[in-house]
Amino acid sequence: MFLPSALFLASISLLAHLTTSQAQQLLPLPSGRDYNVTISHLHFHSPSSPDPYHPDPTAGRHVMISVFYPLRKNICSGRCYPAYMPNATAVVSGAQFFGSQQNDSRIFENIKFQACCGVKQGNMTNPTAYPVVVIEPNVGTTRFLYGAIAQEIASQGYVVVTVDHPYDSSIVELDPGSGSENSTALKKVELDPFVAMNPWNATVTKAFNTRLSDLEIVTTSLRNYTILQSAGLNTTLIPIPQNAAFNTLPANTNIIGHGLGGSISTYLSTLPSTPSPYLAANSSVYINLAGTPPLIPSDTYAPILFFGLSPGFRREDSPHWNASWPHFRGDATEWDLFPGQIYDYSDLPLILNITSSEYPGARDMVRGVGPVGGKVGMKVAWEVTTKWVWAYLGLSWEWKGRASVERRLNEFVGEYQGVMRTYPRV
Repeated sequence: MFLPSALFLASISLLAHLTTSQAQQLLPLPSGRDYNVTISHLHFHSPSSPDPYHPDPTAGRHVMISVFYPLRKNICSGRCYPAYMPNATAVVSGAQFFGSQQNDSRIFENIKFQACCGVKQGNMTNPTAYPVVVIEPNVGTTRFLYGAIAQEIASQGYVVVTVDHPYDSSIVELDPGSGSENSTALKKVELDPFVAMNPWNATVTKAFNTRLSDLEIVTTSLRNYTILQSAGLNTTLIPIPQNAAFNTLPANTNIIGHGLGGSISTYLSTLPSTPSPYLAANSSVYINLAGTPPLIPSDTYAPILFFGLSPGFRREDSPHWNASWPHFRGDATEWDLFPGQIYDYSDLPLILNITSSEYPGARDMVRGVGPVGGKVGMKVAWEVTTKWVWAYLGLSWEWKGRASVERRLNEFVGEYQGVMRTYPRV
């Protein structure tokens, strides 16, 4: 049984008093030329996996994920508008990022995706045809805060999975909309999501190891059709044949991690299953968005991308990065966002952009977003992240001959030059 805190109960009670008059805000359609994206949510439970944060050690471990699944545009059955976040998560996240004034603005509650509703009758897809990208959130942060990033990447031809870790995420609703207090887990991990992890201590180690166990549950479950069914698989949204499943073996799985999630990504790049010392087809990509890695004691040839923040969190500001960097023997790159803050590497800059007319004061209220002045600048901070991420993935997974590489590079250079002209301090 999940035990709600007083903060959660107070947050839920606010829902009865909030006005519903505010206009809904639509996230932009993703930019993929060939794919629309469906969005679904799955609940995995591993009875044999201990939960170090649960009051009942025999309860097993629960993990919630969202799956952003690419569908060819010619087989998509139509457009729908799913909520960006479930209600309780939106209230808790609003308080986290916008404080008490969130009660009047309801920013997160009014945001909707523009997504594909499902597949036209008679069409099935092969889930193993797509590389898998797992997005690991920052500590104390819901997986839903990365949904627009996930949808954008999925529209380029990837299955994207965002993960919630109970008691580590700000809030995890195992049964959204039920109103059941016993199906909600609030953050217990005593780490500040707005501050870089330094030093690496026992609290970090416990959360880090729990996440590794959760990822094993997720990747193993996604490979098992029976588990997918029990977890709530909707074949209208994920149209796969019976007994089909996802290819989440290491050589097909890429990790994008933010904060503590970035620590996970960099660590996983060092495991023996890491393929290929070259940037080539079937080469997994590990991307770290402002995370402190554990000390890396051995060499890795996996391509690694580190997004830092300036001032305050570049490679030279982290003892672990300084000690580990010499072990990255392959294509390792650092980009620093200046001036930046930790949640520039999330959907928050985009959220501020699309809600700026309805909630003009939100920019002054928000925590964790850098001083990217102006309406356009806020969106570009989000574009800096998404365009670099999918371009880096594309260079790895579309390495299928000279023409393909040149096309990808030309596309990327043309689009990204516009971003860099608007936001040159990267």
